[in-house]
Amino acid sequence: MSRTYVYPQFSTLGAFGFRAGGPGLGNLFFPYARALLLAKQHHFALVNPSWPTIKLGTFLRRERDKRLYVQVFRPRGIAGPKKTFLLLARRKITEEAAAKGAVPPGAVVLTAGLKNFFKDIAHERAWLAEEFQGLLRREDAARIRATGPLSIGVHARMGDFEARRRIPLAWYIQTIIKIRRAAGVRVPVAVASDGSDAELAELLRLSGVRRLRLGPAGELFALSGSKILLASDSTFSAWAAFQGHVPVVWARRGAELEGIFTDGTFDEVIAADEELPPRLAEYLRRAFR
Repeated sequence: MSRTYVYPQFSTLGAFGFRAGGPGLGNLFFPYARALLLAKQHHFALVNPSWPTIKLGTFLRRERDKRLYVQVFRPRGIAGPKKTFLLLARRKITEEAAAKGAVPPGAVVLTAGLKNFFKDIAHERAWLAEEFQGLLRREDAARIRATGPLSIGVHARMGDFEARRRIPLAWYIQTIIKIRRAAGVRVPVAVASDGSDAELAELLRLSGVRRLRLGPAGELFALSGSKILLASDSTFSAWAAFQGHVPVVWARRGAELEGIFTDGTFDEVIAADEELPPRLAEYLRRAFR
């Protein structure tokens, strides 16, 4: 009997192992997570997604992070010529159609796009986090471990964000000061960013701040090991918090990124001129004593 397959479709060119442009890592994780869940629930065979992409814009804008995602993860599922054959020759079914009825044997169910962001997957957070850890190559996992456990993790999105969308560095600085005051110690800070050292200078000058240099995937997974995360308004930050079950503070957050956690883990917007809520302050005192 023919197996049924599920494939996270990042691009129509995916059958050939690469993409042309397209979303960044945080956005790609949503169709990948839904594919993992479908494979688990219905015993579908997972087809390895096509992470690598060709992006001219990152070169034209001279961005530090080119976001090509070449050899960024270990292959998971069916890959190589068999993958190409399946995606070119077999019948394709959308995940919406698959949810309405039986999927023909031998068909390939496609998961694509952001859909409901975390709302459809938050209940499986722990299982998905373990599955995502399995993506890391051995050498990358070793580099992340070598950075040591992180205390305050900061994600400062710069490169492809217009100036008006960037979180001001002053917000990160003020929030770090408030966290250190609540904890009663100078808690160390690790910064992940696609910006240059010059763009981040104001933040990097703060005492006890260091910069991570692990590449986008390595930095996302490293941030997931923080005790608290100061987020940019991005899916990258959200996935770091989600994977590590990390309490997260936002300067601002789109409605689509609400609902990361289902168990009351701290996940709130706090303005630069606001005090930390008592619940968060108590957590910080316990986490850093």
